[in-house]
Amino acid sequence: MCSNEADTLLISDITVVSKDIKTKPSVIIRELTFAKGELIDWYVLKEHEIYRSIANLKNLNLFNQINIIPTRHEKTITIEIEVVEKWYLWPIPFGEFADRNFNQWSTFDFDPYRTNFGLYLFKYNLFGLNHTLKATLGTGYTKTLGFEYNAPYIDRKKRFGFNIDLRTKANNEIRYGIQDNKEQFFRSDQEALIKRKSSRAALVFRPGLYTRHELSFNAVEIGIADTVTTESLNPDYLFNQMSGQQLATVGYTISYDNRNNKLFPLYGIYTTLGASITRGDIQYTTVGFDLNFYQPLPVPRMFSGLSYTYQDALNQDLPYVLNKAIGVDNNVRGYEQNLFLGDQFAIMRAELRYLILPEKLYTLKYMPIKAYKSMPLESYVSVFYEQAQIIDRGAQNEIYGFGIGLNTLLYYDKVFRFEYSWNHWNNSGLKIHFKKAF
Repeated sequence: MCSNEADTLLISDITVVSKDIKTKPSVIIRELTFAKGELIDWYVLKEHEIYRSIANLKNLNLFNQINIIPTRHEKTITIEIEVVEKWYLWPIPFGEFADRNFNQWSTFDFDPYRTNFGLYLFKYNLFGLNHTLKATLGTGYTKTLGFEYNAPYIDRKKRFGFNIDLRTKANNEIRYGIQDNKEQFFRSDQEALIKRKSSRAALVFRPGLYTRHELSFNAVEIGIADTVTTESLNPDYLFNQMSGQQLATVGYTISYDNRNNKLFPLYGIYTTLGASITRGDIQYTTVGFDLNFYQPLPVPRMFSGLSYTYQDALNQDLPYVLNKAIGVDNNVRGYEQNLFLGDQFAIMRAELRYLILPEKLYTLKYMPIKAYKSMPLESYVSVFYEQAQIIDRGAQNEIYGFGIGLNTLLYYDKVFRFEYSWNHWNNSGLKIHFKKAF
């Protein structure tokens, strides 16, 4: 549609009209793609900028409902914003599986021993500025004590922030090696076989809506029982057959992210480029990047997703504890129950997504918490293919997986994936996930 001069109007006012909300209006206005005092085409505002701004507000993970209402006057536009906030204080007793994913836990017949339980304390949106405080006290398979604070904004222009994460963990069972791409475990009833302490601090700079810079500092201390370094288990679990390891890492990452929903993306771009330098008992440098593209296709309700991930530790002598390429933080579908070692890897992912249920608001009649009585829900079916190349001490390995899936998003941030996948070993099965694929 072509606009004419009369359609270019001045945004004279932007107001958050929701009553009794904790979020500062400046936090909401920070995510808008338009500003007070700006000249804008009426059609562009209604058909594009409103939807993009709502997507940005969804990615704050602060609201269950968002509505932006523009009103056109003779020469100006006024904007009203309505939101329904989430519940921000959650003291939650928890019970969770301790394995890498739900599907690996199933290989142990859902053994109750392999579960963690304890208490999470979440306080979201501290001071109305989207700061988050999280404390963890856990026992069971992994004994955990953790403290995390995330502050996306600490200046008036909301460009600078920081996050801190302090954590201790101890386990009486250790993943000490791999056989046929499956982890091997050893358990002790008398002592903790592995203890880890970590502290992380990061400075964040977000100059605009979608670009983010992060400078991080990370210190890790790992100690293992003497049993682990014996020949019967894994003498190379830590560097140089040591029983303790201390590492300090400095890293820098730049990212660009304009996905419509970080947990359920249908359109947009997410790309990162990063490098880190680790010093201590072992010295190495890691470089990597991640490219993700999502876009609608000419067919109604059809979307595509493409992804390419690359990482290289620039070191072919990493100890076992640092040498997990595929199966921990980076995954290939079809191999949820497997682990692949490597100091260098690349993953390509492709997916077609058909939106069977566009976002719709459902009223939950018996929901006692008012903020959650209206539940946004959307769902799509997908077909996917993923392939990875892994290099471990010069030896190359190639794997691939493919399948079909049903993906559902509730409240903008609760993901459920049911997938049937195959891999290059001709193994197949139903997999269940609670995180996005990519």
